[in-house]
Amino acid sequence: VWWQTGFWCLVAGSVMAVPAAVTGLTDLAALERTPAEDTAMRHMLAMGGAFAAYVTGLMVRAGAAPPPGWRLYTALALSCTGLVLLALGSWYGRRMVYEYGAGASPPRGRPGS
Repeated sequence: VWWQTGFWCLVAGSVMAVPAAVTGLTDLAALERTPAEDTAMRHMLAMGGAFAAYVTGLMVRAGAAPPPGWRLYTALALSCTGLVLLALGSWYGRRMVYEYGAGASPPRGRPGS
């Protein structure tokens, strides 16, 4: 049952990653030439890599049932790789928002708000 639950969670996460990527690309296009742009590119690459690892893992699984032999270990390795890339991409995303203020509105009562 856990393998099936994991499969459907990967499917849902992969589907939801598409609109998140579109939103991220829109934000990236609006980003001015600042140090945040380099961080945004690293964030995008890490998140794209995580997406690729998870989708490839879904293809290797070839269904909700646990795969036999090498496919099992490959699917687990791809899921672990996706997790590491997702954590790295999240760290870059946090850095963009909290250190550079990307995507955040200026505080009220300040000039430019």
